[in-house]
This record gives sequence, structure tokens and C-alpha cells, in this order.
Amino acid sequence: MDLSQEEKQGDAQPEVKGSKRIGIIGYGHLGQFLRIELSKSPSKFTIKKIWNRTEEEKENVLPLTELNESSLADIDLVIEVAHPDVIHEFGKMILGKADLFIGSPTALATQTTLDGLQERLIENKHRSVFVPSGALWGANDIQRMANLGILKGLTITMLKHPSSLKVADSLKMLCQRAIKSNMPVVLYDGPVRLLCPLAPNNVNTMAAAAIAAHTLGFENTRAKLIADPALLNWHIIEYELEGENGFRTTVRRENPAQAGAVTGDTTYFSFLSSVREALYKPLDSTFADGFYVQEFNSLASAKPDRLNFDKEEINGSIFELVQQNLASFISQYTVNDQTAFMMSVGDSAMTSHFSQAVEYTMVLKVWIIA
Repeated sequence: MDLSQEEKQGDAQPEVKGSKRIGIIGYGHLGQFLRIELSKSPSKFTIKKIWNRTEEEKENVLPLTELNESSLADIDLVIEVAHPDVIHEFGKMILGKADLFIGSPTALATQTTLDGLQERLIENKHRSVFVPSGALWGANDIQRMANLGILKGLTITMLKHPSSLKVADSLKMLCQRAIKSNMPVVLYDGPVRLLCPLAPNNVNTMAAAAIAAHTLGFENTRAKLIADPALLNWHIIEYELEGENGFRTTVRRENPAQAGAVTGDTTYFSFLSSVREALYKPLDSTFADGFYVQEFNSLASAKPDRLNFDKEEINGSIFELVQQNLASFISQYTVNDQTAFMMSVGDSAMTSHFSQAVEYTMVLKVWIIA
């Protein structure tokens, strides 16, 4: 059931030489949307295989039981849009064969899963993992504040109609209370990490925020989930940033969505944009707490423990920063004729800034693509 085999699918997408060979896990609304939209750019994307927890014979969709190393042999990038359990179970295996685009970043709140992906990326230094920012507006600003060490607090509040919330049993009673009272009810208020397993399909935006706010992380990024029966046509996401010296900013995003919809309408196109951005090497990436965080929208890619560069490759402004002996170190290097930037945050031990090689103890790269 290889989608490139025209004898098995009359309207199969022919493979164009040089295009990115795509596998999609999950064939709900978002998976179907991605298949249609990516197929419109055959010079860039070829949909090779689709897996789903239930087989769809008419659509040539494979059951998840057929997701294995051999079925990944002709895949460049796997896009997961199913459930965090897929990342828990198959993430490491996928990274042994292809790059991975995680549409369920709540999976990364489980430390063992995150550690496992990091181990596999270290073993396969040419692989990448991407995480979309989704409905997170201004992810790059959150990252910049974290990179500069001036992000002091982040609270993400999500308001949805109760029927749009697919939550654990412990929260379902609160959803029912909201429906019966016809009033907003707070389902959860606390660290993002603890909310992720309670509403894995609803709070991916919060997980992306915790990744962007890497100095706070899943433990110290605050999440508030509210069921509001009045939101028949909208998903609302608010976040409040706190910086130094009393700095504070609030962003509110109203995303059109029908009651019962897990994903807002505009989030589909945000996700599609993130997939398209994953084709290219981002140029402005920063290294922090073991992650390379990109201001676009994605998750990870390992680089060698040593990166060689010449003094001449560092431009004036960056050179001045390094000369100031700041805790943050930025270097410029070239990979495959593309220039990239990286910064290790809070590493005061990095003293030989202009030696022939620079060593890093952690090599997990995380791209956040907006």
C-alpha cells in the first residue's frame, strides 16, 4: 500500500526527483488536509505512505501495526498528527530511518520520551525532529526572551467549548459542570507538564510554548484550561509574558472553530506552513539547555559534538558579544553551503571561544517553526 505505486492507487501522486518523500501518521481531519495540500506541490513533496490506527482501504491507508523499519525505508520525513502515544511508542524507531515532525508535542512532557529522542538523535546526527508552533502566536518572541535570560514567567490560558475538549475522566466532570451551569469553569491551573497527559490532544500549543520558553520549561510554564459554553465559534488562547523590571505583555488570539472541533480553522494552515518550513535549514537557531530552538516552528536535529569554524566566519556584532565575556555564546558556522547561527546559553565554561573547535555536551536540536 505504498502510495507511490500507481497500480494500487489510480490517482497516486507521481514521485518527482528531489522532492521530500513524506509519510503521514494519522488520517483524521488534519492528516487528510496535509495530504491534499502537500500533494499540490509535487516538486517539493511526495506522499509515499499514510498510517492510521484504523485501516482505510479505499484511501490506501496502512494500519499502525504496519509501521516498522522496513516500511520507513523510502521515507525522508514522517509527519505525526495522531496522538502522543505514537511518539512514545515509535519515535525512536522513526528517527533511526527518517526525520520526524511531531504534531503532538505534549508527548515531550514525558521526560523518558524526550530523553529517548535525544539519545537517538545523538546516534543519528544527521536526523532532525520538528515541532510546530501551531496556534502559539509570537513563539519567536518567547524564544528571544528565553535566549536572553530575561523571561521570568509565562502563563498560557486556553478557552474552548466543553465539547471541543477531549480530556481525562478527572476533568470530564468539570466539563459537565460548565455545560449544566452554562458558565466558564476552570479545569486546570498549574504546570504544563501535568496537564499534557490529561488533555493530550488539546494542549499542544501549551507544550510548544514550554519548549519555546526553554528557561522555564514544562515545570515552570503555567497552564490554565477553561471550558466555556459560550464559545460556540471560537477557540481563545491568551498568554502573558513576564520579563525583567516589571515588563509584562499579554497576547490574545481568537481562532475560528466550531463547537466540538479540537483544532481551530487557522491552525491547519499554520501547521502546513510549519511543514513547508521544515524543508529548509533555519538560519537563526539558538542552543539552550541541550536544544537548538528555531524561531520558526519545530523540534530537533543533532549536530556533531565538535563544530569547526574559522574566526573570519564570525561577524562583527557577534564578535563583540563574545569579547564581552557574556554567559551566552554565539557562533556562526556553515553547513552544506548554508550559514547558521547557534548560541549556548548559560555556559560560563566556554572560554576558548575562538579555538579551532568548540565542544558541546548536549547535541539535541529542537526547531520551533511558526
